[in-house]
Amino acid sequence: MRIATAETGWVGNAEYWGACMDAFKVLIERERNTLCAPQVLPFVRSHNRMWRLPLIAMEDMFTVLHTHWQRNMGGSSRAL
Repeated sequence: MRIATAETGWVGNAEYWGACMDAFKVLIERERNTLCAPQVLPFVRSHNRMWRLPLIAMEDMFTVLHTHWQRNMGGSSRAL
């Protein structure tokens, strides 16, 4: 408000409130440039990886079981 009063020399008229609004917009723009905007994408990616962990573990277990089955059961059937 001091800036608007210094610019217009008046308080309460249309010019004063226009100058107040202009000064407010400048301050908002300065503040916007200094704020640390959070990055959402890394959070979403890490959440997606954590969601997939049980599926990856299950896939690894099936691979181990399949390999074990092939080594133990597949080998004995060839010998018969």
